Parts: sequence; C-alpha cells; structure tokens
Amino acid sequence: SAVAKATSDTEAARQSRGCRNCPPNWAETSRRLQQPAMDPVSFASSSKLLELRWAREGHRRHRQKVSSIKHSQALPSEPPPKSYPHLTVRLKKLQQEEERNAEIDRENRLLVEKLSGIINKPSDRLDNWNAYESAQLQIVHKASERRRRQRALMRDNQAMSNRLLGIRSSYDHTEWEKDYKRHKHIKEMLDSTTKDYTFNTGGRRAGGGGSDLDSERGEPRGRRIPSPMPSSLGSTSDLTEGHSKPWRANAKQAKPRQVPQKLYDNEARMLMKVCNKIVQPNEILLKCLVKKSPKQRQAIRVRFRELYDLDLESQLKQSLPKEYRGLVEGLLHNPYLKVVTEIHANIKDIDPFALLTRCTQHDKACLKKLLDVYKKRN
Repeated sequence: SAVAKATSDTEAARQSRGCRNCPPNWAETSRRLQQPAMDPVSFASSSKLLELRWAREGHRRHRQKVSSIKHSQALPSEPPPKSYPHLTVRLKKLQQEEERNAEIDRENRLLVEKLSGIINKPSDRLDNWNAYESAQLQIVHKASERRRRQRALMRDNQAMSNRLLGIRSSYDHTEWEKDYKRHKHIKEMLDSTTKDYTFNTGGRRAGGGGSDLDSERGEPRGRRIPSPMPSSLGSTSDLTEGHSKPWRANAKQAKPRQVPQKLYDNEARMLMKVCNKIVQPNEILLKCLVKKSPKQRQAIRVRFRELYDLDLESQLKQSLPKEYRGLVEGLLHNPYLKVVTEIHANIKDIDPFALLTRCTQHDKACLKKLLDVYKKRN
C-alpha cells in the first residue's frame, strides 16, 4: 500500500542520513498515526493521507533547520563586551588600600624609631659590644647586692616583729568575766520563780574581791537580813523591810565559802605538765598566763618556784618550741627585775653614788615593789 511504501522510504532515508533528532523508530510512529486517537479530548483524523503528508512536511522542515545550523568554531570571533570605567575602577577600594598602607607605614616608622633608640641607648640588656668585664667581678657584685637586700629584708622583718609584739590587746578579759556573771545571774533569775532585783550588775566591788552573790541563794553579800519567823502566814507586814525573798520553812542554810589554802596551785601544776610535755601548751598558756593580769602571772611564777624549786620562764623556754619564746618572755617579764639586778650589782661593787642615783629615780610605791622583788630574788 501507499502508507507502507511511504513508511519504508522514510525509515530508509532516516537510517542513511543518521539523524539524531528523529524518532528512533519511525515505523512505530506511522503505526500510531494509523490507529484512531484514544484521547477523548482530541478527534480522529478524517484523512490519514493528509495526516501523513503533514507529518512528512514537518519532518522535512525540521531537517532543514538542523542542516542549516553552523558549528561554534566555524563562527567568526566576536569582540568582548564594552567595558565601562565607572564599573572597573573602584574608588572606595582604592581609598581603603591607601589608608591601610599609610597605617602600615606609620607603624613601621615607629618601630624603626624604637629599634634605633634601643641600639643607640646604652643598656645592660643589649649585647652589641665586644668588650666584656671579668666574670669574677660580676659575681662579687651580685653577691654583695644579694647580701645587702637580705640585710634590708631582715631589718624590715625585725621592725615588723617588734611592732606586733608591742601592740597591746584590745580585749579586756575582766570585762568578759563581768559580762558572763551578769548573764549568769539574769539567767538564774529567769529560771527561778522568785526574782531578786537587788543584784548589783556592775560586777565585783571596788573595795574587795569575790562575787557580790552568796554561793547558794544568790543574794547580795552584806544586804541579807535574817528573815524573822512570822506568827501567821497570812500577814506579811511583819517581814523586815529590804528583804527581797519571802520566808521559807525548809530553806537550806548557805554553805560557807571555801577558800583554797594556797592560791595558784592548780595553775602551777598545769604549767608543770606543759614543761613535761604531757599536755598541749596552747590552752594551758591561754588559761594560766594570757588571761591573767601581770600581778597574777608573777604570783604564779613565785608559786611555781615554791612548789618545784624551778624557774617557770626557763622551764617553758626549754620545753616549748622556738615560736613560743617571745610569748613566754612577754608574759613573764618583770619590769622591776632589771632594776633589782642593777641595784644588787651596785651593792656588790660598793658603789653608793650609783645606788643612790638608781633609788632616787623612783617614788615610794615603786621602791616598795622593788623591795619585795629583791627579797624574793635574794
């Protein structure tokens, strides 16, 4: 038939020319053209011959266009696009580069000036000469400089140590004791049912030692009046005025105050334990020496000599480490001992003028204390 002949001719032409843009199977395309269209939107062709002719015409135009295409290498070289100066030249970038170069030049100039100053200035840190001093002289100089600094450091440390040792404590243990007794008395008043408001909260009396309270009932010493036996319990007008507590039938009698025969025996024994390295020294020294007055310390020292026939200061220095020596000397220092030693030396040398000069420098009270110290020492 004509359709089959046209299809065979077209396939032969395609294979002979080797078109890459043509369908790979032209017979399949022709067969699809002969079949009615199944798309419900399109309509079937009324003449298959016309449709085949149109297909051939379209393929011919396509081949004509393909054959008229020229290769890119065969085309003449075109000039590059026109360049515009305002696009190629970036003035802002040029300005930034100039500023950066100026900053680098300035830094380089400063660096050169510093290097030239270091080179021209004589200094011990720069090694640009050939003449050297003897190493032995440098060693001697460094050793003398080191010794000088060490002596200055020792002087500063000694001055600081003297200042610290000379500072007196800002705490008064007697005030603490008074405050503790006042607090204890107020606590006892709050715990008891009967209050005693006649207590002197000022602490110890100025005239004598001891507490203002009796040992059991806590009433002021010297103010307590024996309570009379009332005739009837209902009447309170017979009670003595000034008595702060009511009468009690089964009241306990106040025990007499027990005063130790020898004072400072306990402190002397505790210090002896410290000398024998039986107990730790910190708490014992704080309790027996630091919290005591200078007069009490000297009394403890005398009692220690009476009990053990030894000097307390020397025994503590021998038993305790070196760090405690300054503390022991400061606590047990007797200001009259040096004067007594000088007076005793003057008596031995039979120097009346020096003895008279030394004795006339003190008042009557001081001379009495010197006499007591001299008697105890000799």
